[in-house]
Amino acid sequence: MLVTNIMPHPLGASSTAPTGEQRLRFDAASGEFRPYTRVARYVRTIPFEWLKRANRLPGSASAVATALWFLSGVKKSSTFRLTAEAVDLAGCSRKPLYRALAALEQAGLVGVQRRRGARPIITILRPDIPAGAGETPRPKG
Repeated sequence: MLVTNIMPHPLGASSTAPTGEQRLRFDAASGEFRPYTRVARYVRTIPFEWLKRANRLPGSASAVATALWFLSGVKKSSTFRLTAEAVDLAGCSRKPLYRALAALEQAGLVGVQRRRGARPIITILRPDIPAGAGETPRPKG
């Protein structure tokens, strides 16, 4: 539950709350409202071979691939609807994003379910990558 309380923010105004207001979250364990703090956002672990294949694709495919893995972590699913946040995270406009999606799909890294008049549904695929693929043998000694 998220409520707004009229009291000055201890760290000053933030971009997510109006000036002079602090965002609070209800803590069920203590039964009290506590200040809401934003949690840092991280990209979940991306399989190296998957990322290596995405990085070899043209254009902004690697930026789009990283944004898709981030959204997959946020949604906690490998299948999710493409959002405007993906365009923002990838740092490219809509047309390069769709070209990158087509390249990722052609490479077998994502599945794209396109629907007329609606945003596509993306599925991050984990193609069978043989163990040790792309590894350089280390010299013994």
